[in-house]
Formats: sequence, structure tokens, C-alpha cells
Amino acid sequence: MSANPYQRQSSSSNIYQHPLGAFQNNVQTTQQDNSGGVGAVPTMINPSGGFNLPTPSGNTYVAPTAGHAVGSSVTMPPPSAIPQHLQSQGGGYGSVPGSPAVGRSPGMQRIRPAEIPTPTAADQNKVTTYPTLTNRSTLPPPATSEYRVIDEGNCSPRFMRMTMYTIPCASDLQSSAHIPLGIIVQPLAELGAGEEEVPVVDFGPSGPVRCNRCRSYINAFAQFTHGGRSYICKICDATNDVPQQYYCPLDMTGRRQDLVNRPELLKGSVDFVVSTSTEFSSRPIQPPCYLFAIDVSYTAVSTGMLHTCLHSIKTILDSLPDTTSTRVGFVTFDSTVHFYSIRSNQSKPQMAILADIDDPFLPIAPEAIFARYQDSKAAVNSLLETLPNLYNQTKIGESAFGSAVKAASLALKGTGGKLLMFQTALPSIGVGKLKRRDEPKVMGTDKEKSLYNAADPYYTSLAMECVQAHTNVDLFLFPTGFIDVATLSELTKNTGGQLYYYPQFDWRRDGIKFQAELTRNVTRYTGFEAVMKVRSSRGLSVTNYFGNFHMGAADELELAGIDCDKSFCVQLKHDEKMTDKTIPCIQCALLYTTPDGQRRIRVHTLTLGCSSVMGTIFKGVDCDAVLNYFARSAMSQIQKTEVKKVSDSITDNCIDTLYTYRKLCAASSSTGQLILPETLKYLPIFVLSLIKNNVLRPGREVQPDERSFLMNLLNCIPVALSTPFLYPRMFALHDIPQDCGYPDENGHVKLPPLVKLTSESLNQQGAYLLENGQRMFLWLGSQLHPQWIEQAFGYAVPVDQLNLAELELPSLENEVNVKICWIIDALRKARPGYPSLTITKQGDRSEVIFRSLLVEDKASDLMSYVDYLCHIHKQIQIKLMG
Repeated sequence: MSANPYQRQSSSSNIYQHPLGAFQNNVQTTQQDNSGGVGAVPTMINPSGGFNLPTPSGNTYVAPTAGHAVGSSVTMPPPSAIPQHLQSQGGGYGSVPGSPAVGRSPGMQRIRPAEIPTPTAADQNKVTTYPTLTNRSTLPPPATSEYRVIDEGNCSPRFMRMTMYTIPCASDLQSSAHIPLGIIVQPLAELGAGEEEVPVVDFGPSGPVRCNRCRSYINAFAQFTHGGRSYICKICDATNDVPQQYYCPLDMTGRRQDLVNRPELLKGSVDFVVSTSTEFSSRPIQPPCYLFAIDVSYTAVSTGMLHTCLHSIKTILDSLPDTTSTRVGFVTFDSTVHFYSIRSNQSKPQMAILADIDDPFLPIAPEAIFARYQDSKAAVNSLLETLPNLYNQTKIGESAFGSAVKAASLALKGTGGKLLMFQTALPSIGVGKLKRRDEPKVMGTDKEKSLYNAADPYYTSLAMECVQAHTNVDLFLFPTGFIDVATLSELTKNTGGQLYYYPQFDWRRDGIKFQAELTRNVTRYTGFEAVMKVRSSRGLSVTNYFGNFHMGAADELELAGIDCDKSFCVQLKHDEKMTDKTIPCIQCALLYTTPDGQRRIRVHTLTLGCSSVMGTIFKGVDCDAVLNYFARSAMSQIQKTEVKKVSDSITDNCIDTLYTYRKLCAASSSTGQLILPETLKYLPIFVLSLIKNNVLRPGREVQPDERSFLMNLLNCIPVALSTPFLYPRMFALHDIPQDCGYPDENGHVKLPPLVKLTSESLNQQGAYLLENGQRMFLWLGSQLHPQWIEQAFGYAVPVDQLNLAELELPSLENEVNVKICWIIDALRKARPGYPSLTITKQGDRSEVIFRSLLVEDKASDLMSYVDYLCHIHKQIQIKLMG
């Protein structure tokens, strides 16, 4: 039996496998050719009574062949099958137009959940290999699956993932499809297991070869001419002279003779080293500086935040990158701001107090605040051990947070770096003080949107100063009440930072999560003083960006800091008409400083297809990227309009997209069927999951701070994380297959099959684990056998006798417990954050949040998945009849 993961670390890294399997039961697949005709592939009844698609291999799913788009249809229920309370709602679910028998299949009175597509069907443990050019005509593997990329000239989808891999030839075709045209860019994304590192290329003082017209960088799609003395830019089609030092003759096929030794001409992603004395650096490279600013008010002490924070910082300091030159500093604040002078030759740090919190300044020189950690470990550890005792008996409840941020930014003004702020309460004194504005009467009204915009321009202006000083701000918030996340988050949104939120912080419950996320923050790969720009070939142009950044000149994103977990959404538009033979090209360039002080430009280049055929366009849609785009677009709308209107607009967009496919690609299908394109078969459930998430859930249930935090989260979340966050994963733990739950020889833990997110999936005699990347829930059915409870928790008692307040998952030496621990460990290793575990049981008040994540169920005034499909189908039929 394998050891428990809490006793021995696993090297596993498992990622959610996005299903591509066939639908079960009464589901039909249609194939559409480029002429727009649709031929239904008949289903075949198998001996077990289900339905399988006939395939050459005998499997239940076959991938679409070149030149064909595959769609799926779900037979909808007749009017009598729609719940009575929904039939009378105007503009809602009324009866489906047409014959009362429309959509009726033999013996079926209403649609069953098993008949509709949900992302739970495929083998989530399968690893796919994706050569980027060999498979250019097909979609990359789903972002939530586990795959290995072979870079053949197009960059990995981990770095740039398109919403559409086949671009419409013209803007009117794009508008008709109602599919957003955008890119999700994660320029420093971590590579998958077994993937080659991004090559580093140094051209010397001259820097990388660039186009004289558009300033794009040399790449694998540059076409060399005139015997190798010129090349044609793939972005703007300009002909450029090849620099003398870069010249190489061409062979008989027109390729450079040194091609195998030129990574920039072979790979889609390259890191170019650039000199600090060129246009790519405005000042000498600075050593990494980390400034920790910690709230020491009464709330920070009483909640245990201060002790937890100091212990965590002490634990992670040795993990800082490049410790030989890394410098650290510390600031504390309550009603005043306190700086500490740390020197290697001092046994105890010296304190300097800033009492003038209305006009902050530096009470000591920046050189005294920062010390090389490698040389000052003893002094730093002495300070961290002294601070708890220094403030343990404090009665000061005020928080001069705004003054502390201002003073800390002044300390970093000359060097830049990372400012990590730890705060427990609403800023109440000094510059940047705020007032409570979370009035319940505002919720659900047109005035609610004001709660998601900054209440005071002070923090926006301060963020601009931080950007100019190349200071990246991360916020760790531990509120016991309203803290105005919308206002404080201006610091992170504009500097490329990250917001962490631990409401009602309890060090026993949240301490491990906080320490794990702080560790990830300071140890992940991070670039400093960054600038990013996206260029597109003729016919396309960049029109908008979504993410955490400051928009600089010339459509460049200014980033005081950027890490491997950050992503941006780039919106594109048509500038001119293209043809089916056009090969659009997108290039992203990120200028940044590595943690060890090297100035680089990371360049990602991607080529795409182009078509005037709607069926081909739909075949190239990436549903995960579309969901990510919808989420980010919605976040910007929440600040301008009512939450309910934002949700309705997303549903309308979904309906318009499916209506276009129904009208132009499946016109001959029965009106009793809801036709879903194969690439967007999960779009309805994904959209429903988005509008059911607390970020868009209407009403007063969601507090403004929580919604603001979720807005910040979704604004910079990568595609691989947005899908499982909105549509969580759930596993049955009471019946784990024999081959699941243990690491293999490579450290990979095979996960159990996924379970649909509906209460009908829950067995009262079962136990289920649900995770969304932020939280985990272990749900125990009321009739769960005491023997399983004993094996999992060490208590041989019925579920109703379990005390959830004291219940924890221990480390035991039995198969059930070890498997559960390995599965949880694997899920956590696959996430950059640390999903905390909450144990709940059937019938307990604590299961409310767990139930709210079962997105296929009906929730208060929000539809169930089946009802939502009925609504979409009805609206499409109305459009068809109009």
C-alpha cells in the first residue's frame, strides 16, 4: 500500500481532463459538410439499452474529420413535460411551439438529465500529445485536460489560447456567429510535464531581429527571399533587409542552411536576451526587493492573523528566488506606521515611527529599510520573533492602511519590487481612510454598481505611482466585516498584483491555506518591470484588453510585475476582409526582468485558419476560452450596469450563437431538437454555471466584498482554472475504483470518474468530494456506513453523531483514508492556490454552500440545467419563426 501523501510528498501534477465523450441515451450527432448540408448519423441501441454512435473503432465517440463540423442534438420535452409553474411565465419557459408530440420519443414523457451533455464523460486521466503545427487545422486539447505540447512553430495553447481557431473572413460573418474573437494570453505560463523549456536566444548588443515597419519579432513564419538577404514579415507583409550578422544563404528548398541552429525560426515561443543599455531598459537592473507591510492593530492580533502571518513569512524567506542578492524589508502599521532598520551587524532591529499619517514620508533612508537577506538572517529572524510580543497586548483598533501603502511605495521608489500588504480592517485613519458603504437597500438596484467601483480615487492614483516606480502590490485581506475590496483592489489591478481574501479569518481553519498561498506568491516564476504588446497580421487589430495592468502608450500593457499564474484577455476585431487562404498571425511580446536580473523579451507567435463557411468556423471554436472571455467581459460590465442585466446579456449571447448554428448549419433538423455544435455542446451549462456563480448571482445573498473579490479573481484567471472554478468537479469517494487513488511510477494519481453536479447524483449512503480550485467540500450522506466513517476519520459512529466543528481528515494507514488523502493532495498540486477542505453532512446548515455549487440544480429563482436548455430552445424557436 502506498504511503499517505501527508507523510510523504508526491511529485504528481494532475489536471482536470475536459471530456470529449459521446452523449448518452437519446442524443444525436449530426455531421455538416462545407456546403452547409447536414446529415444525421443514426444512433444505435446497444444491448444495455443506451445509445452509441457507430464508429469505426467501436467507441462511443469519433472526432470530426477534416472538412466536417460535428454537432449534437438533444430531443426536447413536449409542453406537457415542462414544469407547470414555468409554463405560465411570460417570456420564460412556456410550451414549445409546434405539435404536442414534438420531441417525444417512445416511452419518454420528459427530458432526463442523462440525455444532456455535461463535462463529466471522458477519461480525465488521459494524456494527449499536441504537435502545434501538425494539428494546426484542429483545436488544441481542452485547457482543463492533461496534455503535452510539442512546439513546432506555433506557440503552445498554454501561452495563447484563441476563442476561435478559424477566423471568419469578414466582420459581418463574425457578427453573425455571435462568438467573441479574442485571445487568452498567459505569457509566463508553467510548462506541462515532459515539455521542452522555452529556448533562450541571445543576439548580443544588437538585440533580436525586428520588422522595420510593425516592429514585430523574427519568428518561424518569416519568409526569407533574395538568397536569404531579405525576409517578409508575417505580421505586416513588409520586406526587410536581413542584418549582416544574421545573414545565412538558403538551401535548395528556400530554407536557411542554419535553420536547425535557430530556435527563433523553429519554435513558437522564444526568450530573447536584450542588453540593459538598449531601448529595452530605462535604468540599471535592480535586485529583487520584497517589502512586507503588516497590520498590527487589535483585529490583526485577536484573529490570529499577526502570529500566522509572521510565522508564515519566517517559513518562506529561505524560498525567495536568488537569495544572494534578494533584499527584504518590514513595515507594520496601526494608527501609525513603523519602519524597521535591519543591518547584519545589529543584534536587534531599530524602529522608526511615522506619526504624520496625513502626509506620509520616509522616516529613515531606504537603504536602512532593506537588507540582503543572505547577510541578515539573524536580524530578520529576531525581528519576526519580537513583533508578536511587541503588539500582543495592543488595544489600538485604527488602521492607517492608506498611509502605510504610501510610505511603503516611497521606500521602493528607487528600486521597485514587490509590496505585500496584510490588512484586517477598513482603513479608518490617515490618507485613504474609507467609510462603510455596503448598504443592503442598494443591493439589487441601479446604484449597486457603484459598490464595485473605487469609492476614493486615492488608491487609483497611488497605484499609478507604484506602476511608475515598478512596484508590484499584492493584497492579503483578512476582514471581519466590510473592508471595501473594490477600492483597495485598485492597487493590485493596476500594478499586475494579486488579491487574496480570507473573510472571517480563523488561523485554525485558514492558516494552512494562507501559508501555502503566500509561499506560492513569493516562489513562483515572476518577472519585474514588464511591458506587453500584442500584434496581429493584416485584417485584424487589437481593440481591448481585460486583466490586471496599466494601459500605457502605444497600446502597451505596463506591468510592475507579472508571474506565471497571470493571464490577460485580448479582444480582436476585423480591419479588412480576408480570404479562405489567409493565414492570420498573432504575436505577443513581453519585455521583463527575470528574478536573477536578466532583461528578456518572451515572444509567442501563433498562426490560425480563415474561412467564409460558418460550419468550419464553428468547428474551430474553443469553448473553454469562450467561457473565460464571457467571464472577463462580464466583470467589466458589472461596474457599469445591474448584475441581473449582465447575466441576461450573457444568456442572450448564448442563444444568439446557438441560433446562428441552428439556422445556418442545421436548417434541415427537426424543430423539436436543440442543436448544439460539437465544439460548443457545453456552452449552455458553462454559461448557466457563470450566471449562478456568486460573482453574478443577483440579490442580497452575495456581499459586495465577496463579489468584488470574485471579479478580481476572474479578471486574471487562466483558462485552465476558469472552467473548473465555474463548473466544479465532483468525485464519489465511497466507491473509488481499485485502480484510482494511488500514484503510479511517475507520481501521477489517477482520479475517480467525475460525477454530475446535481443533487440526483448524491447517494445518501455515499461520500462526495467537490472542488473548484478555491475550495473543497467533503459531503457525507445521512446513511453513510459507520465503517467507512471509521476508515476515513477514525470514528466508528453514525453521520448524525459527527461533530463537524471538530472533525478533521487525519492521516491513517488504511486503504480508504490513504486514497482520499492522495486524491486531495493531487487536486491541490494541480492548482496554484490551496483549496481549503470543508467537511459537511446531509441536512446540516453547513451544506448550503456545497449545494449552491451543484449548478445543474434549480436554486431559488435560478433555473436548473434542464429548464435552462428548455428556455434556450424556446428562444431559438421564436427566432426561427420570426
